[in-house]
Amino acid sequence: MTAPGLPFAVTLLALTLGLYALNSGLMLYQMKRMEGVSPVLRYAYIAVLGVGGVPGCLFPGYMFALGAFRPEYEPHILVMLYDLGFLCFVGSLGCFIIQYVVFSIAVFLDRKGIFPKWLGYFSIWTLVTEIVAAPVFITQSGPFAWDGLLAFYQGTIIWVGWQTCVTVYLYKAIKSQPLAELDLPATESRLDSRN
Repeated sequence: MTAPGLPFAVTLLALTLGLYALNSGLMLYQMKRMEGVSPVLRYAYIAVLGVGGVPGCLFPGYMFALGAFRPEYEPHILVMLYDLGFLCFVGSLGCFIIQYVVFSIAVFLDRKGIFPKWLGYFSIWTLVTEIVAAPVFITQSGPFAWDGLLAFYQGTIIWVGWQTCVTVYLYKAIKSQPLAELDLPATESRLDSRN
């Protein structure tokens, strides 16, 4: 009943989830550099990722792993585990609406132009896909179901595009960051105190 590659996929998810945390930390640092942006937006950004990451990424992965780890379970139990995993994955995406709102506001308010303004608009479009995923708990089939064209596939494709753009522009923001903003003297003084 289980796909043979599922344990490998869950292991890959567990290993790469840390990269998303690193990406989010770098985003937070760039948001700190933004001029005219309140620290409240940074705190909201990291809090939403903390709240949404467990039910949206870890819990579904564990449900899939549990189903793959015990393939001798009754088929209806395996179906329940997979349904629970996918409902948590797609259904918890609503938590990330705040992430996209906060990031969009920060990009629009930033006077330094660390990220291009169109990335703020792209974030709003990504937010719309989260709203489309909201009915996953009340529909069992069709485009708004957890495995539907709009709720799952469209949202996933747009999110991958958004994440790709964010990663590219995050890299550009880091590369263009002036050395004066890196707090190098404090780092050097800490290294000198160790010797």
